[in-house]
Amino acid sequence: MKRLICIVQTGVLLCLSSFCLAQTPEADMASTSASQFDQYRFTLSDADAVARLEKRIQQDHPNVDFGVVDVAAPTRFASPENAVTFWFLFKGKGEILLPAGYRTQEGDGTFFSSGYQTDATPAELAEKLKLIEKKFDAVAAAVQTPVRAILDRATAGKDADGNPAFAGDVCGELWKLEESSVRPWSSDAEVQAALEWLFSVYGKIGWSTKQETGWEPVMSGDQITLAAGESVNVRGDFRAMYIRLNGQKNRPTSMVRRLRFLKDTAGGCNPGFDPFRRLLLTWSPSGKTEDGANLLNSHAVNIAADTSPTHFHPRVPVTGGMPQYEMYLVLDPTEYNLATGSDPSSLILYPDLGNLSRFLDVPLKPGDFTYIPPNTGHRGMNVFVIVITLPGFKPHNELYLDADIKDRTNGQSPFNPKSLLKKNYENLDEFLK
Repeated sequence: MKRLICIVQTGVLLCLSSFCLAQTPEADMASTSASQFDQYRFTLSDADAVARLEKRIQQDHPNVDFGVVDVAAPTRFASPENAVTFWFLFKGKGEILLPAGYRTQEGDGTFFSSGYQTDATPAELAEKLKLIEKKFDAVAAAVQTPVRAILDRATAGKDADGNPAFAGDVCGELWKLEESSVRPWSSDAEVQAALEWLFSVYGKIGWSTKQETGWEPVMSGDQITLAAGESVNVRGDFRAMYIRLNGQKNRPTSMVRRLRFLKDTAGGCNPGFDPFRRLLLTWSPSGKTEDGANLLNSHAVNIAADTSPTHFHPRVPVTGGMPQYEMYLVLDPTEYNLATGSDPSSLILYPDLGNLSRFLDVPLKPGDFTYIPPNTGHRGMNVFVIVITLPGFKPHNELYLDADIKDRTNGQSPFNPKSLLKKNYENLDEFLK
């Protein structure tokens, strides 16, 4: 493989960046300007880069505001009367003041050390879970992992009497059921009906309530979400970026989502390899074919190159709605005691699906932000990120590209050999029209 490396310097910090253009041996080895690279990666410590990113996002999403904030003293986060605002912490630590009566679907990872009570498990839910557990062997092998994750939540929390109770958000597991090519999910009709029933109650189960008003820690990787007109006090020393959805009213999740309180899952960018993958804002089953509640989704994942498939989201979504843009907010893995492998962190991009001989190998570091438009092939490599999508995740809208990369470039462009059998469309050319 031939590779042309162009070294550039950007930003007031003069951070060294590398840009890679790979082509087949027959192609001209022409250099590519830094401006072409800059449309994908933005360093959030660079004010000019943030301004360019804000402009780009508003061009593609006229109802969305973007910005970066520094918190060094007690302050108040607030969302306007006509917007929902999401803050994503990416550096430092702080605290958030949560009132007594605060409700959350966290707690299915590490349960709260104190101060929270989980709702008693509803009798009907307990009955369904018991049935699924009893007949677990009837669950299709392809979906046993997400079904087991649902069952594990049965004892994740503690109710007012100290008894085990169902805690957490199952939307991530319901997403995997919906995405699976297996139907039905169980050979047993009762189990199948019980799994389908969960789609009707996911928003009502797994909640815990804070007992007393008090400050609680937040840190890099955590998410704060405020509905229209809401506000909350924060303090500490941290940086956060925000995305504001104008014209929206309702908060699609609890006010704060802290990675340490969320259950590890597997899938998405890193199937089957799960050193760390936690869902900050999950897909909502109520938005299966249109955007609806899924105007923005996010998850934090430590992406290993070995198991990361190259994929793209088509310009015309498979299930309708607006085209899906994907973004990576790069975190520092050492804050969660995570290893990202011996190779450097990067993002491989295929900007032109009609010419897979051309790719960008974009080096990444904590504090970087990548912006990936529809119809752009991408593959995270040994990097810890919050993946954010605008609009949110869409079922059956992640199309796997590695087989075509291998075939159309005679193996000259980078592909993941472990993902060759994942191809889930017939003809790539159909997505170029």
